[in-house]
Amino acid sequence: MSNFQEKVTFIWDLADLLRGSYKRNEYQKVILPFTVLKRFDSVLEYSKKDFLIKYNNLKDTIESRDHPFLYGAAVDKEGNELGFYNYSHYDFKSLLEDPDHIEENLMHYLDCFSPNIQDIFDNFYIKNHISRLSKANLLF
Repeated sequence: MSNFQEKVTFIWDLADLLRGSYKRNEYQKVILPFTVLKRFDSVLEYSKKDFLIKYNNLKDTIESRDHPFLYGAAVDKEGNELGFYNYSHYDFKSLLEDPDHIEENLMHYLDCFSPNIQDIFDNFYIKNHISRLSKANLLF
């Protein structure tokens, strides 16, 4: 998707998929949180592997998932701390590799985000939408 029109078409195609399970005025309640989730996933991609190595080496000594070290361990391409993290071994690519368990694995993925990001998704009610999309066979 290199141009604007391709992106617009993609979003309208998503809206067409939602038709029937969601009312037209509800589309943004689904599309926006998943767009934000994909953006977080893309930003974390650069340091995911290194973060997981650090996390797995320290997870038994860290008392809380809200530990300051974790916030600084995920970085962007320039080495800037992201201020959030995800310690799941899943990412969008690996979630797609197991379509039979997409709902369960996606819920786990969300639960592994840092508390500041989980708060965002709680306010989007994304888990409710995941369940609803799964029941309508639209999640995958």
